Amino acid sequence: MSERKPYPSDLSDARWALIEPTLTAWRKARLERRPTGQPAKVNLHDVFDALLYINRTGIPWKYLPHDFPGHGTVYFYYAAWRDEGILAQLNHDLTGLARVKDGRKPEPTASVIDTQSVKTWEADFGRTWMLGNDPVKHRLAADLPVIWEAARNHFHATPDITGSQLFDHVLGLITDAGWAYGASHAGHLVGEFPHERINGDDIDCYVTHGNDGPMRRLDAAGHPCHWILEIHLVDSDRSFGGFYEHLLDI
Repeated sequence: MSERKPYPSDLSDARWALIEPTLTAWRKARLERRPTGQPAKVNLHDVFDALLYINRTGIPWKYLPHDFPGHGTVYFYYAAWRDEGILAQLNHDLTGLARVKDGRKPEPTASVIDTQSVKTWEADFGRTWMLGNDPVKHRLAADLPVIWEAARNHFHATPDITGSQLFDHVLGLITDAGWAYGASHAGHLVGEFPHERINGDDIDCYVTHGNDGPMRRLDAAGHPCHWILEIHLVDSDRSFGGFYEHLLDI
């Protein structure tokens, strides 16, 4: 990173070390494919910090502070990383590292299909992807998995947590991040039923207010209950939102 006063959104050296090899290898391969005769001079750490600054503040590209690389340069790298799958690769790699740190395998071991025609176990996997250049929408998409992971960590740290308590925690995380919530619950049981047959009156099937029973419990057949955690974020002023869900406890 260049010599400048750091911003709160900057990556620490330790976190930069996790992604630097991928970005450096990408640039080396790109230069080999399209030689210019001049080595690239821009500092990739500064470029990534500039993207994080835009993501956290929501400013237009042209308002990027002058102590970062030029906004045109930053956007060039952002667009290349987006279009060539580098950002998706980083997301995949960092998620795997986080899972390993938590004592889990890098990839989820569960594979469950959500479809009307399958009458087995029902569950959901959902993620929001952003097209276009709107920095606020990109910030919302980036916040979704972060908030989901924070809620999951709270669930694992609270053995006797209830559905109502987890819902309150999710709402707090969303408020702290500056978004509104777009649903009446934050997930539901994995069960032997098609999704549309979940009875809204069975409040103990949902992560929501009114579910005061422990989430870690046995079902009627004596099996441990498993849960889907859903995060719905909304920008109330601009009327758009996003969605992220995954298995909470498997």
